[in-house]
Amino acid sequence: MSIAKTSPFQTKLVLLVGDLAQLPPICKHTLQQNDILCKSYHVKSTHGWKMAQQHFLSILMCHGTNLKYLQFLNIIQEKKPTIKEIQKVLSPCFLQIQEINFHIDRTTTILCTHKIDVEKYNTIFLQKHFPTFEIYEEKMDTNATNIEHIQPWLNNKFVNYIHTIAVDALVMFTNNINIQKIAINGAIATISSIIFDPKNNITAIEVQLTTNSIMLKMILKKHTFQHKYTYDGYYYKASFPITLAYAITSHNSQGATINSKVIINIEKAFAPGLTYFMFSKVTNRKNLKIIENLTPNDFILCTFEDD
Repeated sequence: MSIAKTSPFQTKLVLLVGDLAQLPPICKHTLQQNDILCKSYHVKSTHGWKMAQQHFLSILMCHGTNLKYLQFLNIIQEKKPTIKEIQKVLSPCFLQIQEINFHIDRTTTILCTHKIDVEKYNTIFLQKHFPTFEIYEEKMDTNATNIEHIQPWLNNKFVNYIHTIAVDALVMFTNNINIQKIAINGAIATISSIIFDPKNNITAIEVQLTTNSIMLKMILKKHTFQHKYTYDGYYYKASFPITLAYAITSHNSQGATINSKVIINIEKAFAPGLTYFMFSKVTNRKNLKIIENLTPNDFILCTFEDD
């Protein structure tokens, strides 16, 4: 392939590889009425994209043995599926929310669109698989408990921090703690011990993670994960930089391929590519369950109007 010297990269050949039907970058721009993608941030809006040759790979190696499921993924990459297409592939996967306890075990991952559902399912999971006397409540540290005007900020439920824990529970890091040891945001670990002070408050948590087949242990202390300055002072929230990882949001699962059981909970697909992204995490349809039913409106394409 020859590239003219007047092109942006002159004689250099640049290859970009990725799945553009997945979640686009998060931005704070105000979209125009008919837009579903940000035309400032998305790669498809760039000058280079319009100049480039594009090649569509119809087979993903991780789905290579599931032809029917792979064909469905290819459909929802490009268009909204019909009710018939959804039912043809996914009808064996649907379950009612009251059935979820019969389908979860310690190998199950629950993918959710919203954090509020993540907290709900993590609680359900912990209560099912751990005796009550092994579950401990973890209270966030703060200096804003009795400050009336700061309560809405203090009670914000959409911040990741751990509420209940147990030894052997699966957790996920919510911050970059130690990059050299791969204790980074999104990494998965297991709680190996819980350390208490004389008043039975949790002061530290020991976690174990595996990287390159090497098991590493690490002691975690509380750290400030959110703070706020107001007219009358400085306020903070402090907790351990982990959260339970049996249920996670789709955004937290980026980069993951899940070979074990998966339950998908789509309360409302609020972002382009979100539903496709969640299904692409699953390698085998036999491992997949979906809470309630789906309609074509649950699939928002990651495309511009003129694609």
